[in-house]
Amino acid sequence: MRLDAVRLERIGRWVGTAVWSVWFASVIAGGGQLQALAGSPLGEDWLVLHAAGEMVRTGQGASLLDPEAQRAAQHAALGAAGWDGFNLYTSPPWVAVALSPLSHLPFHATLALLWALSLGVLWLGLRALGLPERRAILATLLCFPAFADALKSGQTSVLTLGILCLATAARARGELLRAGLLVGLLLYKPQVATGAALVLLLESRRQGRAVVGMALSASAWVIVGLLGEPDVCLAWLGWMGRVALGSEPLWKDLPLTGGYTFRAFFSLLLPGLPALARPASLLATIATIAGFLWWRRRARPGPDAAMAAAVVLTLLASPHVLGYEWTLLCLPALVLWRRAPAQRRRLAKAFALVWMASAWSITLARVQVALLGVAAHLAVPALLAAVWLGRRSFDGTGSPLGVFGGRAPEPASPPTSRAP
Repeated sequence: MRLDAVRLERIGRWVGTAVWSVWFASVIAGGGQLQALAGSPLGEDWLVLHAAGEMVRTGQGASLLDPEAQRAAQHAALGAAGWDGFNLYTSPPWVAVALSPLSHLPFHATLALLWALSLGVLWLGLRALGLPERRAILATLLCFPAFADALKSGQTSVLTLGILCLATAARARGELLRAGLLVGLLLYKPQVATGAALVLLLESRRQGRAVVGMALSASAWVIVGLLGEPDVCLAWLGWMGRVALGSEPLWKDLPLTGGYTFRAFFSLLLPGLPALARPASLLATIATIAGFLWWRRRARPGPDAAMAAAVVLTLLASPHVLGYEWTLLCLPALVLWRRAPAQRRRLAKAFALVWMASAWSITLARVQVALLGVAAHLAVPALLAAVWLGRRSFDGTGSPLGVFGGRAPEPASPPTSRAP
């Protein structure tokens, strides 16, 4: 089956309409503030950031990492919505400082601004990549479970995807300072910038301007935090250091079934055996980074393939990845589909595998834990299998996107016969 722009738009229109209609009905049933089916607030993750900004604005910034103070601020921002839950604030303090002026607005108004900004930046990113069928692409992305979850929960993953698209296009055009500035801008969520930052650092001898740009925008974030809440910033950095070393979880009450990491995989596979699970996850992370470095040295990839691989590395090597952060996989999907037309059959299988893992891996893990007390979480193995299926698309011999200065690849030839 040939997946042209018309067919993609048709699939996106029907599937997306069904999925989003159910969600809208759930929000209406919850009075416009709660998602009735999930029992959680509309945009609950953005509520965490909005409440943190309000804490800084009202002089409560010193309690930014205090769970009870966070709980009170979140309930005050949401109002009387009949929700007694709570989500831990784990973002850098400079995000709360930067958002403090925005907290003058009501929570739902700022949530609407986040959605508009995220989709707008993504649209600019798709245009910068030279993708003409942007409406069809966006309709299809809305059907990807991780992408939809990011929007519904008020996460910044769609905004991050747009920034990474812009950075990829800038780097490919030789606009290295701009590419670095964009990657450094991602310090509002540092773990999502690790792969792209590593790529820029490894090429610093030839692309020093990119590293300068990255340092400038990252430093601006840190300065904002230190000027606003210096003590909280230092406490947060110490906390994140312990999380990175694996000596402390990011959120102690977060179920392992929700994690898309090596740590979650081995902890669920080896319950009650942390002495085995922790070293296994560490070795897997080291092997992933080593594999990326080996591939980069052997394949000498172009800027598009390097950034696509950097996103995959970020999601595999990060100590904290949740399902909505798989939204970032849309960048390698878009890049590889355009640069390697001959590999589209294998890529379609890889995309389908990632889609199913995004939709069902948490549910399957919960069922296994409930019935067996042990689980094989399918998210990380599915992503590794997808990388294996699409491995030839990452080669430096692939056709570059038209935006990268060359001629855009010709579309794949239609099949001569249709499979039954």
